[in-house]
Amino acid sequence: MSQEELSEQAGLGLKYINQLENQNVNLTIHSLEKVIDALQMTPEEFFNFSSLESTSDKTENLSLKRFNMKIKQLPVDKREKMLSIFESILDNL
Repeated sequence: MSQEELSEQAGLGLKYINQLENQNVNLTIHSLEKVIDALQMTPEEFFNFSSLESTSDKTENLSLKRFNMKIKQLPVDKREKMLSIFESILDNL
């Protein structure tokens, strides 16, 4: 997601988003909630640092992270459809 998209979806100014990324401004709880909502995440997902832990198969971990990022970038309706398709495929393996 670009800074422009995050700014628009979170209802925060583009300059503020840029300052956040560059750590030039203090983040308020209210703004943090807006950013988390705009990213369509829960606070638990946003603060989940377990994904930073190393795994024995870094290629697999990277592939899953890329896949997860691509899914999260889809509009909600397409995301739900894709997840339904993947669940169906996995159920039929």
